[in-house]
Amino acid sequence: MGVETVHYRERDTVLRELGRLLGDGVISFREYSDLCRRANAARLQPELAAVRTAIAERSATDSGAEQPSASVELDGPAPGQQAADSGQGVKNVAPEVIQPVEPAVKPQAIQPAPTSRTAVPAMAERGGGTSKPAPAEHQLNQRLAGFPPPPVPPTPNPRGVAQQFANDRKRRDNFNIIGALAIVWLLLFVPALFDSSKSGAFLSILLFIAAAGIGGLALRSAKAKKKSFLARDGDKAELYENIDRLIAEGKESIAHSRYRASFGVSSEEADRYIENVKREMATKAAAENQPAYASRPAPVVNQAAGFEEGLPPILSEELRRLARGGRKLEAIRRYRDVTGCSLVEAKHFVESL
Repeated sequence: MGVETVHYRERDTVLRELGRLLGDGVISFREYSDLCRRANAARLQPELAAVRTAIAERSATDSGAEQPSASVELDGPAPGQQAADSGQGVKNVAPEVIQPVEPAVKPQAIQPAPTSRTAVPAMAERGGGTSKPAPAEHQLNQRLAGFPPPPVPPTPNPRGVAQQFANDRKRRDNFNIIGALAIVWLLLFVPALFDSSKSGAFLSILLFIAAAGIGGLALRSAKAKKKSFLARDGDKAELYENIDRLIAEGKESIAHSRYRASFGVSSEEADRYIENVKREMATKAAAENQPAYASRPAPVVNQAAGFEEGLPPILSEELRRLARGGRKLEAIRRYRDVTGCSLVEAKHFVESL
């Protein structure tokens, strides 16, 4: 029948015996590795029997007494018995149930990492110090970090810059017209090159002259429209006055078109100029509606000569009326806004009224 192959149960028995010898310190790790490789590489019974013999010799050398090679056979039959049983067929052997070996130290469950909400109380219980809360301004900046910045208000152009924009636009328009005429001439001249007759060349010349004439008329009409506004409004100073008058009267659309036609600027530039004029008018109207003493510089109060020296009579009467009417806080705030003194000086002054 030949030599029988190694059964997996026999190989596992040898490997368990090697592990026991290594755990008892009988063999070294180098010998354990060498014998494990030989046992795993064994395919026939004589090869595994040689490994069993080596294990028995190593055990006998350490214990001082000879032990038969069959002592390591815990579950597997001897090679002769297997040879006798081979003629009778393969026996049904129940698979061995290997009991799991419990470790000496039970593994502990991994604790979840503390979150930001649980970490701070834990540190407080251990006596550790916590960081100071961020200031309100820093917290507000963090909240607004994800939002886009507010739009920047348009910066109005000075009045002298409008003419520069007009000159640049004029040069750009002239360049565009010249380029368009050159393209038209090329489109008309190229077919004439392939036409040898004189009629084709003459036709292309006529078409180029017609295109140049139409472009010149368009440019001339635009310049004439711009000059008509300038001639009707006079010089630039009068032109600005007329535009400002239209804005003050509420005719912003007319002022918008007049400004664009006069200086050749874009619609956005005209809008910025109108907003600038409206802002200047509002500031001027607010300054005219203020009291007379509000526009004056803050007087220097001479403490030695008395608190009321250097103050306008209207302001002194107003402060006295507020103080005697039980509105001392408003009187102190008003006095500080006008004179720029400290809070103590303002309180002394109001108390003396």
